Amino acid sequence: MKPACRLFQDYFSWSGSILLGLALLSLCRGPGLAAEPAAETAWQATYRGSLVPQKEEDGNSPQPFTLQVVVSQLAAKQWQLDWALQESGRAQWPWPSQYGSLTWQDGAAVEANSSGPGLLHPHDERKSIVRFPSFFVTGGDTLKAGQSWQEGKNTFRVAEMAKVLDRPCWQVTVSNNYGLQQTLWVEKGQPLVLGGDSRVVLGQGKEHRLQFVLTELRPLNKTGLQQLRQAFDTMAQLRDQLEVKPGNTQYDWSDEQLKLLRELLPRIRQKLRGTPLFQVAQLATQDASDQKDRKLTIAAITKRIMGKEISELKVQGLKGEPFPKDGLKDAVVVLHFWEYRDKPLVAPYGQVGYLDFLYQKYQKQGLKIYGVAADLRLADAQQRPAAIRGIKKLVEFMNLSYPVMVDSAGTLERLGDPRAAEAKLPLFLVLDRNSKVIHYHVGYYQVQRDRGLEALDTVVKKALGK
Repeated sequence: MKPACRLFQDYFSWSGSILLGLALLSLCRGPGLAAEPAAETAWQATYRGSLVPQKEEDGNSPQPFTLQVVVSQLAAKQWQLDWALQESGRAQWPWPSQYGSLTWQDGAAVEANSSGPGLLHPHDERKSIVRFPSFFVTGGDTLKAGQSWQEGKNTFRVAEMAKVLDRPCWQVTVSNNYGLQQTLWVEKGQPLVLGGDSRVVLGQGKEHRLQFVLTELRPLNKTGLQQLRQAFDTMAQLRDQLEVKPGNTQYDWSDEQLKLLRELLPRIRQKLRGTPLFQVAQLATQDASDQKDRKLTIAAITKRIMGKEISELKVQGLKGEPFPKDGLKDAVVVLHFWEYRDKPLVAPYGQVGYLDFLYQKYQKQGLKIYGVAADLRLADAQQRPAAIRGIKKLVEFMNLSYPVMVDSAGTLERLGDPRAAEAKLPLFLVLDRNSKVIHYHVGYYQVQRDRGLEALDTVVKKALGK
């Protein structure tokens, strides 16, 4: 691994970030280190960096980020880290997952309302979570040159002195049986990590480097710390009121949650102005507005289609066979529109497992279920074969017993495609024995482990006359 000075100069020269390049010049070792600063107990810090692929490919490009943190010492060897992450690029965490807090006690997180900051990185048609290393190092306040210790399978070794933002620090390497995995720059006399360079392997062995460094640090007095703590507490309370946890890649708000957001966010934005969380509150406001508009559009589609008779379904089987002429007659029918792609395969897999359970439960009582693959590639003659192969793989992998058809003639568009409102599939459409629409549901159902898709089960059971 390159020395700290050369590594970061090369990286930021390549990325073209003048601001970071200037900030990081002080990382280079000099003949005389500045005197060790007086001990401080609270800071507001800004880190900047990027997740950089070793080889750039389509859909796999560098992902810059800014991480703002509030660091405060609670007691001897006990610290609190409040953080807010701003990502650049196509994949970003939704706002409830962009902030959090954790308490660190001599080497381990002991209390947290999140699992710590991490990037949501797109690659190979999927998204991976890339976690940051710990921002505190065990025994970091007493490090010495040549010192080494073991944590699990990792060996830490203190290499040499360096500087970040003119703050003396130790360069610490982290290795395991596969070689050097991380280099951390730990402030002298404190356990705080000021910069890091980590090896990250994603997908089929694609190597990346997670590189970040401190670019701004200012001490906080008691009043300043209290204001920032209150800001993080306010946003943590908002998550609690919404009854959601961080770490999800998608949040679909109910009418009650949207009402709560509309009531609380104006006051919250005013309260958070000038803090790292103000941008998060702005994103929350925009998200609530977008989801409200989406719900209104979905409601209009639902109103238009409810009670409508579906006399035929212009879809085909996976071998090109036409849809049975009597496929919708004299039965309660569930149409499940989803991409049915074999990759990326991400839970809850369109809820097809629960749907198959429902099919087996009510099949003999007159229920028919048709999966309808609504992969946009099906309309392209060149991409269609690959799309169909993927559907077949998924059906086999999930061991589905209900038939899956393909939609390449605009069937979903005519019925009411929720994607026109920027909503996401799946779509569940239920027809009664007269082939009239009695249920239109966009997105995932809440799941009861012992009851499956209870809401859909109730609709089906009533339509069957049970």
